[in-house]
Amino acid sequence: LARLSGLVGIQPENLEALLEGESYTFSAIQGNLQGSALISLKAAGKEPDQGLAICLLRSGQWQPLQTYFDPATGTYSARTGKLGTFALRPSGAGSASLPKAGSFWLEQNSPNPFNPTTFITYSVPGPDPVERLTIRIYNLRGQLVRTLVDASRQPGTYSVQWNGKSDDGQDLPSGVYFYRMNAPDTAITRKMVLLR
Repeated sequence: LARLSGLVGIQPENLEALLEGESYTFSAIQGNLQGSALISLKAAGKEPDQGLAICLLRSGQWQPLQTYFDPATGTYSARTGKLGTFALRPSGAGSASLPKAGSFWLEQNSPNPFNPTTFITYSVPGPDPVERLTIRIYNLRGQLVRTLVDASRQPGTYSVQWNGKSDDGQDLPSGVYFYRMNAPDTAITRKMVLLR
């Protein structure tokens, strides 16, 4: 069972679904998103401790979205700002069902613009762990306002949430912010908009 709400111009015939073993995959292939959409997937017999996540197929790889499990209904839910192909799949970095990244990658945050929170997904290539990876947020003046990640990372795909607050816990004003991932021989910067 799949549900995708928050869409404009999507008709039932524009949703394609495919059952493949224990994986349920579906695509929203036409239409537009107004802000973000909520994806809900129900998988019979699946338990949250199995490390499942709703994943979006990007650049040939399954990228996990921040996924919530409701044990009362057995439903997995996630928000997306993009149309595409989604599946309920294992989300662990060591999962054979989730290919390791071929290079460092920093996704556009979702939702964007956002209020009050947004998610930033990034990938670390294998086979060796990275000693230090950072994701930092800067204002338009180039001032550092928040460090989201400053740690070693195993190969895999990760997602981090930002709540629009500075390192000292203060609410930041509406505006344009830049987030930058630094890793060995890699620096990727993207732009996002906070609307209060």
